[in-house]
Amino acid sequence: MCENFNANDDIKIMSQYPEIFTHLPVKVFTENVIFKENHMTIETHPKDCPFLNFHRMHTVDFISTLLFRRQLKAKEKTIQLTYPHECIEELKLLCGNLSDAVIVHPGLTWESRTIPPDFWNGVIKSIEKNHKIIVIGKNEPSRKDKTHFTGTVPLKLKKKHCDLRNKLSLKQLFCLIDLAPVLLTNDSAPTHIAGAFDNHIGLIPTCRHPDYILPWRHGRQDYKTKVLWKNDVTKYYDFDPMMWQDIPMHEIKFDWKEVLPDLNSVCAFVDNAF
Repeated sequence: MCENFNANDDIKIMSQYPEIFTHLPVKVFTENVIFKENHMTIETHPKDCPFLNFHRMHTVDFISTLLFRRQLKAKEKTIQLTYPHECIEELKLLCGNLSDAVIVHPGLTWESRTIPPDFWNGVIKSIEKNHKIIVIGKNEPSRKDKTHFTGTVPLKLKKKHCDLRNKLSLKQLFCLIDLAPVLLTNDSAPTHIAGAFDNHIGLIPTCRHPDYILPWRHGRQDYKTKVLWKNDVTKYYDFDPMMWQDIPMHEIKFDWKEVLPDLNSVCAFVDNAF
């Protein structure tokens, strides 16, 4: 928008996460502001968007459609993020050397998106011999609403594991995902962040197809990425396009044994990344 579409306009951003936009030459407000001059306001994630289905579109395409009424070219879809250099030293104090680190983010949200803890504990046990385990995310659900809370599943961690849940600023999280060679997650947020950097991404998709989540790097989605699942589970959440809406995500149920990859394939992905 700044470089190609509205280069002569005065663009302002309102966001509770100003760290995301530090690379842009625009002013970012963290609270709602009432502007006196004439202006146009565009929401990048409206609560009600009846003609676009956020869960059935790539996040970048969803936002660009709202902003520009078009998709971006593949080379323009790469996410950009920056962080201050001092974050590197801060992370060294928190978790030491990151050259053999595997970030694990066992995301917890609604039922069809929350992979059972036994699986995550098995993953950690399988890869901990050869790699440093760093767990990120929120340790406790942030909302009481059963369909919209966020957090991480309970884990059986050892003292040697680095538990950074609730301990990182957003800038430190950017830095960690940049420096650690591998990310394992079922969630879109850390996956999008990783799209700004050059690490390996192991995605375990559930209620959203990986084509709508995996980031674009070097004009493609398969760059250093691996979809880790046993079967394509999209049959569980197909919807009738004439109805313009899905079954609520939290009501979708499926057998995790049909979905989750075996631990050997997860270990193979991690080992091959090094």
